Formats: sequence, C-alpha cells, structure tokens
Amino acid sequence: MIKNILLLIFAVTIVSCQNASSNKSLNSLPVGNSATYTKEFPEFGFAITAPCQLNNVSNQSSGNFEANFGGIVNQEDRENMAAYQVIVNKLPVGYKNLSDIELEEFIDKTISENMAGFRNVRKISFSDEGYLGYVGDSENNGLKQRGVVFSKGRFIIALTVLSNSNLVERFNKFTNSFKVLSNKNTVKSCSTDSNTSINRKPLALGVSVETPCKMIRHEDDSYTWSGTIDENDKNGEIYRVAITKFPTKYSNMGEYDKKKIKNNIMNYVKGKSNYSKANIKVPNYLAYNMSFEEDGYKTKECIVLTDKYTIELILFSSKSVSKSDFNAFVSSLRID
Repeated sequence: MIKNILLLIFAVTIVSCQNASSNKSLNSLPVGNSATYTKEFPEFGFAITAPCQLNNVSNQSSGNFEANFGGIVNQEDRENMAAYQVIVNKLPVGYKNLSDIELEEFIDKTISENMAGFRNVRKISFSDEGYLGYVGDSENNGLKQRGVVFSKGRFIIALTVLSNSNLVERFNKFTNSFKVLSNKNTVKSCSTDSNTSINRKPLALGVSVETPCKMIRHEDDSYTWSGTIDENDKNGEIYRVAITKFPTKYSNMGEYDKKKIKNNIMNYVKGKSNYSKANIKVPNYLAYNMSFEEDGYKTKECIVLTDKYTIELILFSSKSVSKSDFNAFVSSLRID
C-alpha cells in the first residue's frame, strides 16, 4: 500500500557516489564538477539524470518500496553537499476498478496527505506528460529539502533533493531531466536464454516457475522478474512474475485487514474483461486467471493470494498470447 513514501530521511552515510572512470567518490571532486549519470528504470518506464550515480539504498531504510535509489555529491563538504533520491511505490491492487474521477481523487488525496510534513506545498502538473503531483519544501537535519511526488500509471514516484547550496537550481535540473521511456524500452528489461528448453527457475522467497527463457530480476530490487525467448521479436511473448510480500502472515492478520486485501484483489479482478477462478497446486486463499488488453498488449494474468504474499504471473504480447503457454506457466508455480 502507499504509505510513508515521503519519509525521505536521507542518511549521508548510506551512499558513496562513485566516479565511473576513476573509482573515486564524487565528493573528492571539485564543487563545480559537471559529470552526470543517467539512471534508467525500464520497469517503471522512466529515466532520470543526476550529478552522481544513483544506487539502491533499499536496505538502508524502512518502507516497502518498489524502488529506493539515492546518491550524494560533495559528501564531506556540508555547505556544498547535495543528496538526490528517487522512490517508487505501487498503487494498491484494485485501483483500476475506480472510475477516472475516483482514481484522480484517490491519488490526489494520497499524495497530498503524504505532503503533510512539508511547507509551501502546491499542486502541479509534472513533466510534459502532465502527471498529477505536489511539490513542497522542508528541512532534514539542518539541510533544506525540496521534493515532488506524482503519479505515473500504476506508480507513485517521489524525487527529492537535499542541499543548502543552490537547492532550487539543483532540484529543477534534477526533475527536468525526468524522461519517459517507451514500451519498447520497458520490454528490453527482459532477457533471452541461449537454451530455450523449459526448466525450473528459482526466483526468491521459495517461489519458482518453469519458463522457456531466463527470468531476470528487475534492477530496482523489487520482487519482479521478466523474460522473453527472443527480445528482437517485437511480437514475442513476455513472461513476468511479481511478488508482493506482506509485513506479516495473512493468517495472523486481523479480520479487517484480511477482508481489505481480498476486496482489493477482487476489485482488480472484476475490473478485467474476462476472469475465472484458477486451479493451482500451491496453497492459497484465492486465485484467479484474467484475460485483458492493456497499453497495447494482449495479456493473461494469474493472481494468487498466499499466506506470505500475493503472486502475479503475467504473460503478454503485442500480438497474441498462447493459452497453452499461459496454462503451463501458471501450473508450474511452486512455493517451497
């Protein structure tokens, strides 16, 4: 769920930005250093450029984020130090069942509530795409901070800069570098396998599946994997597995939370044009297969609610999806 996306408590010790050519930290370079580094997030459909490398800092902070990346320049010079952060979170399952007006109201309320600790908060239309968002200012450990939070498709994205030196200029340059990647760029996160025979692929958390291609974990360190037999075939089938881990076992949750999770899943399922109960071998509280078209892709998806997480098995293509391929994919799911 979307919560605490703006807990941008940026510990200076969590990242040491590295110069790609010299392997020296950027804070050892002159303050006027103009090196830039572009970080692509193909799974979320965007790229952004910063004066330092943006590294995965998920293990340095709390929060169940889809992605949490950050970097620092001039780390030893507090007057000129600047910290950059990108956080991505996912809208809760079931959001697509909302009408356009309801969805906009939900996103608007969610983002604005998360900006409660900021001042000078104002509603904006972010980037040339016109994403709904809010921008605001605050202070953190004596450092000025400016952040923007906006919605992009099924994701909420937060971009933040902390610095006491040219904050507005740094922030504007950082956010203006935001670039939307096309579907083609996003699909490139998949990978081929030199051996196309179907074999079992262990993923994480005891979950495994059988696919005819390698399954590559997305770089944001989320529990998402993608793969395709031939990435040069624009009409080829793309396999994807996404796991959402619960903070506590479903069986140990209160009845209210259990009901809310089930309702969210069922709202999502019922929002699809074609759905039915799925017969799978792993223990589950519910499982459904769906067929629909989204973003120009023919898609088949199975969503499974287990005791520790929800699992989404997705097979999609710009042309068509084989029912037998999908059924074999779903039937192969195992949890050790």
